[in-house]
Amino acid sequence: LKRNRIKQFSDIGLRLHPNAIEKEYSSLKAAFSINSKHFKQQQNSRFDKNSALGFNNQKTSPHKGSAAYQFQQALKHLQESGYTQTVYQKYFK
Repeated sequence: LKRNRIKQFSDIGLRLHPNAIEKEYSSLKAAFSINSKHFKQQQNSRFDKNSALGFNNQKTSPHKGSAAYQFQQALKHLQESGYTQTVYQKYFK
């Protein structure tokens, strides 16, 4: 984004939810709409009812048979392998 002097994601055709970024270009989050045909939900075993609802504390999580779950697992693999950090350093720093 910085290298190409892109100011907004809409400049390259991306639409973002207003709460998707905590700080400008620093903490991107991805999510599926619960109304998406690619999202099936199940109870989130990690949900903490004593904490506020938030991106990391939801009542439900993607069902293992859904495309949303497969996407979540692919992103997790990219992060664990270090690839996400490599991309971040190359394009966002």
